[in-house]
Amino acid sequence: MPSLLSNDEKVFYQSAIRDIASTFERAITGYKPITISSFTENTNYNYLYSNSDPSVTTTTNTVSGVFNARVHYLDVNVLSEYLQKIILNDAALKKGQTVVQFKMNQDDYNTWLKDAEYIKLDDVTLKRITEKRNFGLFTPEYVSALYGEVV
Repeated sequence: MPSLLSNDEKVFYQSAIRDIASTFERAITGYKPITISSFTENTNYNYLYSNSDPSVTTTTNTVSGVFNARVHYLDVNVLSEYLQKIILNDAALKKGQTVVQFKMNQDDYNTWLKDAEYIKLDDVTLKRITEKRNFGLFTPEYVSALYGEVV
């Protein structure tokens, strides 16, 4: 089906949306776990008979990274009753706790937020309470998700 907009017009509008998005972005710190496995070779290990295994040490560290996102603080008290029920009941949040909607590009989401344990914004620790939602003007190039305060 033919489009009402030419490809040049689509590129122009997408560029304008990116400019608007980058104007209102803030730097946010995300924390995600990484697992490091190290092998210690046992000097008594016999490769032929496998009579003594090398030991494996696994440690989990948390790494942080900064990404940019648009931030929208939600007032849970003024949300519709339906949304309050979804957000408060499913996420085990209480009225008065901070709920934030983040909108970011998909690359930042896949790099940091997809596996993040938690994020920090304005000295508040937040965890994801909804699944991501893809959106965009012509193609889905952004991601949106709700995060709630960890108490």
